[in-house]
Amino acid sequence: MQANQPGIAPPAPPPDDPSGLPALTETLDQLLSSRTFSRSTQLKRLLVYFRDAAAIADPGAWSETAIGAQAFGRKDFNPRLDTIVRVEMRRLRQKLDEYYASEGAALPLRLRFEKNTYRPTVAPNSPPPVEISLAPAPDSPDRFWTGIAAGAGITAFAALLVGLFLMWGTSARDRAPREILENQLWSGFRSSNVVLAVGTPLFFRSTEGFERNFHENLSDDLENAEQYLSQKPAYPVWNLWAPFDDVAGAVVLDRFLRTLNSTVTITSARQISIGNLEGKRTIIMGQPRQAPLLADLLADQNFRPPKHVPGKHFAGFLNASPNPGEPPDFPGGGAHALIRQTDESDPDYALITSIRLPNGGEVLNFFGDRAQTAAFVARKLTEPAFLSELSARLFEHARSGHRSAQAVFRVDYTRGAPTGLVYVTHRVKFADTK
Repeated sequence: MQANQPGIAPPAPPPDDPSGLPALTETLDQLLSSRTFSRSTQLKRLLVYFRDAAAIADPGAWSETAIGAQAFGRKDFNPRLDTIVRVEMRRLRQKLDEYYASEGAALPLRLRFEKNTYRPTVAPNSPPPVEISLAPAPDSPDRFWTGIAAGAGITAFAALLVGLFLMWGTSARDRAPREILENQLWSGFRSSNVVLAVGTPLFFRSTEGFERNFHENLSDDLENAEQYLSQKPAYPVWNLWAPFDDVAGAVVLDRFLRTLNSTVTITSARQISIGNLEGKRTIIMGQPRQAPLLADLLADQNFRPPKHVPGKHFAGFLNASPNPGEPPDFPGGGAHALIRQTDESDPDYALITSIRLPNGGEVLNFFGDRAQTAAFVARKLTEPAFLSELSARLFEHARSGHRSAQAVFRVDYTRGAPTGLVYVTHRVKFADTK
C-alpha cells in the first residue's frame, strides 16, 4: 500500500482533537520504535499498515480482507479459510496491554480499536475499568474458570455463562429421570459433592506470546522443550487454557449434576492426584496428556494409556488383553489429528471408564484424542437412551456392583464434527470377582 495517493487527502482533525491523525501516527511510531515490539516482525508489519492506512483515509482499508492481503501479503486472501488477521490482532491487543503496563505506562495516550472493527484510534492512557487476570492462583479451583475462559475465548465463554444462568433458572431444578438416577454409572454421584476435573494442555509463554507443541505434555517432557520450541526462553503454563469444547462439556455436566441434587467444584485435572480421590466423587474429563494422574489411575485396567516416552506425542490407549478380533491398541492419530475433523481413515476412539476405589472414592473418566470428543461423550452420558444402551452392554450379567467398567467407542466424524458413538468393546470387573 502506498502511503500517499493522488487526489486523496486525509481529513484534518480539529486543532484540539488529541485523537486525530497526528496523534495516531505518533502513537504508532512510538510502538514501532519500542523495545516491546522490536522482535515482533508480524506485529510491526501490522502497525506499519495501520499507519499508512490512516494516512490514506480509505474506509475499506480496515476490513479483514484488506489487512490480510496487504499487511501480510496473502494473495487472494479469504478470511473464512485463513485466520492470520484474527490471530495477529489478538496478539497485538495482548502486546499493547503489556506495553502500556510497562514501557509505555507514562504516555498520555494509548492505541485502542473501535468496537467490533480493526480501525485504530487513540484514547487517554488510563487503566481499563475491569481487569481480568489470565493466570489462575495455584491450587485455587475458584480461579480455574478464568483460565478456561482464556482458552475458550472470553466473549464466547461469557455467552456460555449467560446460557448456563438461564438454564439454572429453569430445568436445572428438575429431577433427572429414574433411568438416570438408578444407572450404575451415575448412582454414586447422586446428592454428592462432585469434583469436575478438566484436562488442560501444556503451553509455553515467551516474550512473543504463547506456544503449544504436542511433543510437550507432561513434566517429564520439559527436558526436551528446547529442541521443540520456536521461541526461547519460555516457561511452562500448566493451567491457563482449556479447549472451547471442554468448557461446553463442563457446563453440560454442571447442569446435569444439579438434577442429581449434587454440587460441583471445577478444577484443573493437573491439580489433583490419586490421593485426592479418597472418599470423593470425581469426574475427569480429558486425555492423559492433559490429566497426568490418569496414567496411574488406569494402569491396572484393560484399556490404559501407553507408556510415556519423554518428548514423544502421548496419545491413544492400549488393549492389554485383546479378545479375538480386537486390536492391541487404539492409537491416537498424532498431533495433526487433534484438529482434523473429517479424515475417517484415521478415526478417533473414545474410552469411558468408571472405577470404584477401595478407599471409598468413585471416578468417572472419558477422553478421546481429538479436542471435541470428550465434550461429545459428556453430552451422551447425560442422555437416558444412550445410558440405557450402555448399561445393557456393561451390566447385563451383573452379579453385584462393579469395581470398574470400561467401554470403547469409535467416534463418528464423517460430517466434520462428532455425531455418534459406535460401540466397539468393553470390560467389567465386578465386586465379587478376584
